[in-house]
Amino acid sequence: MTTKEKVLVFMDCGISQAKIADMAQINRSTLSKWVSGQRDNINDETKEALEVALATMADRLNEAVYGETASPFQYDDIVLD
Repeated sequence: MTTKEKVLVFMDCGISQAKIADMAQINRSTLSKWVSGQRDNINDETKEALEVALATMADRLNEAVYGETASPFQYDDIVLD
C-alpha cells in the first residue's frame, strides 16, 4: 500500500489532514495538494515523516482501544477494499 493510500485510510477513519500533517511536522498545504492530486509527488523525506506519523497514530489508537500496543490491528496490515 502506498503512503497516499495509507493517508486516505486514516482520513476515512475520521483523522483530519491537518492532524496527520501536524503529526508528521509537514506543511498542511503540501499534504492537502498531494492527496487531492493538485501535486504529483512529495519528496522521500516527507513520505518518511508521514509513515512515522501514521505508525505512531496506529500505535496510539491500538493502545486506546485495546489497552496495549500489540493488538489484532497492525499498521502494516491496512488493506483497501
